[in-house]
Amino acid sequence: MHTLFCALGPEKYSGVSSCANAKKIWDKLEATHEGTNQVKKLKVGIITLNYKTIVMKLKENIKAVSDRFTIIINEPKSYRKTYLNEEIVQKILRSLPMSWDAKCTTIEEAKNLETLSLDELIDSLLTHEMRLKEVNKEEENVEKDKVDIALKSTIEEGNSNDDVDEDQ
Repeated sequence: MHTLFCALGPEKYSGVSSCANAKKIWDKLEATHEGTNQVKKLKVGIITLNYKTIVMKLKENIKAVSDRFTIIINEPKSYRKTYLNEEIVQKILRSLPMSWDAKCTTIEEAKNLETLSLDELIDSLLTHEMRLKEVNKEEENVEKDKVDIALKSTIEEGNSNDDVDEDQ
């Protein structure tokens, strides 16, 4: 009990100082920080919903979606819920927008998703994203280099098509 009391700040100490033994102190601290079983189940449900509904947002890059996804898949670990590596890899591939379909299909066909690590997948996606940015820059430069040409025409009097031989 003394060790627990020493580890707590004054505010937490006042909440558990009336407990008779270390087990009661621990249970009270657990309920205070993690909540009851009902609260834990609700938290797991919310975390699971976040996992199921994650998608890459417009204007979001792979690094940002990867960071967000990592937070979402690490949250359930504190509640003893984990996802298989293959499931995580597939979930990331499904969360990408339609513009990434060709790359996702290539990864699915070329690599074994059971053994593909999350880091390898993210590296592959980052590489593809860098290539896309480079291609977009080149296309922008080509568009900037294009010159619009307009021809000016004038009609001189006496040279019109009306003077064509009317005998024909």
